Amino acid sequence: MSVAASPQVIQQHDELEALCARLRRASHVAVDTEFIRDRSYFARTCLVQLATDDEVALVDPLALPGMAPLRAVMLAPDVVKVLHAARQDLEIFFGLYGEVPAPIFDTQVAAALLGLGDQVGQAPLVERLLGVVLDKAGRLTDWARRPLSPDQLRYAAADVAYLLPLQRMLAGQLEEKGRLDWLERELRTQADPALYRPDPQGAWRGLKGVAGLRGTARSVAREVAAWREERAMDLDRPRRWVLGDDAILEIARRAPRTKDDLLRVRGLGDVARAESAALLARIAQAADAQQPREPAPKRLAMTPEADALADLLGCLVKLRARERGIATGQLATRAQLEEVALMGERAQVPVLEGWRREIVGEDLLRLRDGSLSLVVREGQVLIES
Repeated sequence: MSVAASPQVIQQHDELEALCARLRRASHVAVDTEFIRDRSYFARTCLVQLATDDEVALVDPLALPGMAPLRAVMLAPDVVKVLHAARQDLEIFFGLYGEVPAPIFDTQVAAALLGLGDQVGQAPLVERLLGVVLDKAGRLTDWARRPLSPDQLRYAAADVAYLLPLQRMLAGQLEEKGRLDWLERELRTQADPALYRPDPQGAWRGLKGVAGLRGTARSVAREVAAWREERAMDLDRPRRWVLGDDAILEIARRAPRTKDDLLRVRGLGDVARAESAALLARIAQAADAQQPREPAPKRLAMTPEADALADLLGCLVKLRARERGIATGQLATRAQLEEVALMGERAQVPVLEGWRREIVGEDLLRLRDGSLSLVVREGQVLIES
């Protein structure tokens, strides 16, 4: 589809209803979103791009009274939604409709299963497979500003105009290689609503440095991180505007009991200062509890021997990935290999499950126990049983 012609811009409710009626009859619909969240907790949807083989439409949520008509398309079980790097787009629609769009086809995941890159961008993928060079100059544009310029409209249209041809090509290659079921299994994980639902009680897990905290300090970090998440959601402000990560860790170490002690923490922020009484109550609650309600996320203690073994396991993963034409990162991460090196069969990691186990997981265990080896002959690394 050429994007030279101006795409349809949807700014009226009746136009959106008519568009959704047409999309509802399609078997596949290309989907993308443009949003901003630099000044908010929740993403503000500024544009929704949609395409079939017959049309490209740009839906303007900022001009519409609501996005309800699109719900039937996004949740229709007989309409495949085709996206690239779908996670953030799915979060947008989960926020709008309270459900995760399904079924989907993620061209980035499909490309990785074909060895085209672990997290390949849409533009290089379109250029490589379709021979079309996309102009990405508008990537950092202000999508909330109106009116949208012709360049913005062309950029937004291009993001969906080539997704359906790309999907057909990738699906065909996956089918030839017998990997369509691999993709289906990978995409099932993206359908879990828990991935997109805010979780204040779990917010502490994302704090850099939290693994180094113990006992009371860890309890305080967890409670303060939950408070920050709740306030950021209520105020619809970025987390860092409420309280920075470094400030949370410092509060956790000090466990201040008075306002004066709390205000001495560097980088506290206006919200935390204004609501110091509520924050101090949460700190006291956590400090008095003494112990966290669950263990901190921890990194396995690597020995030099296990670290070297993980390196060796990584060589095997690279060999199998090259043989099968799969992106290495789709088979196993370094953290997974370290867990296999330390725990063997007891490691609960994706590389020891499903199709990954069939391709390389069993061999990793055999290499670990010595029943399989890697040898070098004439500069080539070979696998020997």
